Amino acid sequence: MVEYLSTMAADKKILEQIDSLQKTVKILVFIVLLLFLATGALFYKDYVRSGETDRAAAAAQANGEPQEQFPLLEEYPKLEKSDHVRGNPNAKYLLIEYSDYECPFCKRFDATVKQLMEENKDLAYVYRHYPLDSLHSQARDEAIAAECVARLGGEDAFWVFNDIIYEVTPSNDGLNLAELPKYAENAGVSAAEFMACYENKETKNIVEEQFQSGVKYGINGTPGSFLINTKAKKAVLIPGALPIEQIRLALEKIQ
Repeated sequence: MVEYLSTMAADKKILEQIDSLQKTVKILVFIVLLLFLATGALFYKDYVRSGETDRAAAAAQANGEPQEQFPLLEEYPKLEKSDHVRGNPNAKYLLIEYSDYECPFCKRFDATVKQLMEENKDLAYVYRHYPLDSLHSQARDEAIAAECVARLGGEDAFWVFNDIIYEVTPSNDGLNLAELPKYAENAGVSAAEFMACYENKETKNIVEEQFQSGVKYGINGTPGSFLINTKAKKAVLIPGALPIEQIRLALEKIQ
């Protein structure tokens, strides 16, 4: 009899535990459902807001009020004596790019710039360093290396080195920094002299000055470029690696 009562008590305890567990599961399901509904409401709100924005833009276009593309800038960088210029520094058009050697979009835009220069012989190009340290830990070292090559070999050596870096890097810190002396030699610079400059970071101030110049003019990502009509004193911002068709539109804007 005692054993039977003990079994009954044990079964009762198990049933109570099962009942408690079921209540807990129901509460958790209820909480998850509330979170799901709250998240859905936020997404719906954003969707509605996005739809309202799209409808407002469409209405503006219907009323002959298209949104302005490439607004003219009052403040923009000017050509410096220390700049690396590809093409005629007295050209009518100037493209100043703030760039990062390990940025995949900069690599893509590099090809766009070269195509653009082939199309427009009155366009010069300026490369300024803007290493995004938080994203690309190697970019600043590569910029310092490029400036060492420029110091030792001049402008021609700089552009050869610049082209090599964009050709070989897979981007996103994929370049092997141990190969930099070889690339410097390919650009016509002594590997030993390059390493002395590079290891001592003798050109780090140049890189930092160019970076701070970009900060001054509102660059917060790469590539960030300014397209300037040096004769008409008009300039627009080119945000990111826009396709060449968009750059052509920007050129029209600064005629």
